[in-house]
Amino acid sequence: MPTLGQELFRLRKLKGWTLREVEERTERQVSNSYLYQLEKGSAKEPSPNILYQLSLIYDASYPELMRLAGFVVPSESPKASPVGSSVAFSSLDLSNEERDEVMDFIEFRRKKKSAEMRTPPRLAVPPSAPAVAAEVRKLLRAADIGKRLPTPKNEILECTRLVEIGELDLNSFKQSKVGRAADAFYRALERIRGFLDRRSKEIYIDPQLHDSRKTFVTFHEVAHKILPWQQVQYTEDDDRSLSVDCDTLFESEANFGAAEILFQCDRFELEAKDFELAIPSVLHLAERYGASLHSSLRRFVERNHRPCLLLVLKPTSRANEDGGTSFLVSHAVPSRAFTLEFGAPFSQPFINPDQGLGAVLNNDGGEFTLTDLKGVRRTCRVEPFNNQYSHFAMIYPTNVGPSRRRVRLKT
Repeated sequence: MPTLGQELFRLRKLKGWTLREVEERTERQVSNSYLYQLEKGSAKEPSPNILYQLSLIYDASYPELMRLAGFVVPSESPKASPVGSSVAFSSLDLSNEERDEVMDFIEFRRKKKSAEMRTPPRLAVPPSAPAVAAEVRKLLRAADIGKRLPTPKNEILECTRLVEIGELDLNSFKQSKVGRAADAFYRALERIRGFLDRRSKEIYIDPQLHDSRKTFVTFHEVAHKILPWQQVQYTEDDDRSLSVDCDTLFESEANFGAAEILFQCDRFELEAKDFELAIPSVLHLAERYGASLHSSLRRFVERNHRPCLLLVLKPTSRANEDGGTSFLVSHAVPSRAFTLEFGAPFSQPFINPDQGLGAVLNNDGGEFTLTDLKGVRRTCRVEPFNNQYSHFAMIYPTNVGPSRRRVRLKT
């Protein structure tokens, strides 16, 4: 079997094209230098988008290129083995259709759970991010979103010809289909948040989700629909047969795409430039864009042109002599400017009340000093904030300069 590089070289020569001609034919989505590296084998792990674009112009098999790139792409998508499920169903009086529906849900959840556990952190921003953003821009133009905020969900669904079916009522499903099934099936069904049925073009959403979360899940499934390289893969192999690695990348792309739809690409960050670095600014923008506080904080900090850092924290049960609270750092989200000035932030997993930052967090905010990469001790402001789900802390130097717009919360 040839390597991916050998196959790409063979396909290009069959067309009689130069590397630059391929770049032009893919509308510069595949650069000639990157294609050269792929053919030589020096570039590893090409994204599905790259392989999809090349399969289009080469008239080649997209699944075959995926296989050569190392993705496991099954040729069939069988249902769960009757033998494997016979014990679980042996005491249930279910029809074959009801059994298939239960197995569809369980298979879906297994795959989602496995993908979530194996998602590497680097996929938070997938390598195909520019291509995903380009598809979202096409969608926003086609749906004629214009200057409307929040992003109107109905127009997005209409443009993509998808239907949000009421919502996925798991209780009704259990009563009608698996009322006599084991508790394990109940737990599997209850963990589903939403999914896209490509055959009926329907999106199902967990009714227990917060409204902003429902919108994000809906846009997540919309992103699956509009990304052409995902659409082909799902159509040929169906959801159940996607390999875990490929599904992980696709989920990352869908999450990124959902955020791009929600925040209308760079519109949020351009607007955020005018606001001061402060929690009230984020609360105002979150309400304006119909987004959750968590996603808005991350977007506000991650894409800010000023040095700032977001810490997502979890209080611990550790007993401290002064009665203060220790925090576990779930993750840190720096802006690019913060990393350039201060380096990689907070490698330690815990923040204790006897430390400078810990004392400030236990005192509901304030200032502490942080040493930058030049060895200069800088005074930084700490703004803690928490909702019913998470604890956050926004950190930034006090000398970042004035802003054009300031938000004040009503007392």
